[in-house]
Amino acid sequence: MYNKITLVGRAGRDAEIRYTQGQTKLASFSLATSEYWKDKDGVKQERTEWHNIKCFGKSADIAEKIVRKGGLYLIEGSIHYSKWEGRDGVEKNWTEVKVQRIISLSKAPGKSQSAPPDEAPPTYDDDDIPF
Repeated sequence: MYNKITLVGRAGRDAEIRYTQGQTKLASFSLATSEYWKDKDGVKQERTEWHNIKCFGKSADIAEKIVRKGGLYLIEGSIHYSKWEGRDGVEKNWTEVKVQRIISLSKAPGKSQSAPPDEAPPTYDDDDIPF
């Protein structure tokens, strides 16, 4: 089985830093991705999806340094779903992406782009790129 997602989008806010009970650093932020198309009348349409992003450990260190509201980021990770019953008795759902790699695609003076926390950046041949 395989659980992998790649997103490219803009941060909705700066990374917020907290620590788990076990003192692992946790960075969280929202990421907006947009889809564009023309409807049957030729009018341009847009749909924006918001994703809850969580980074732990070394990824959280990187996110703390580079994630700023409005910045463009490539996120690779896995999707996780949660369900619980609220105080009002209504079932609640939560979806988040747990980051395995985060790379800044924004060009900011004095800031370097991030490499993955535990591995070297991959190399691609032209045949590997799907577009």
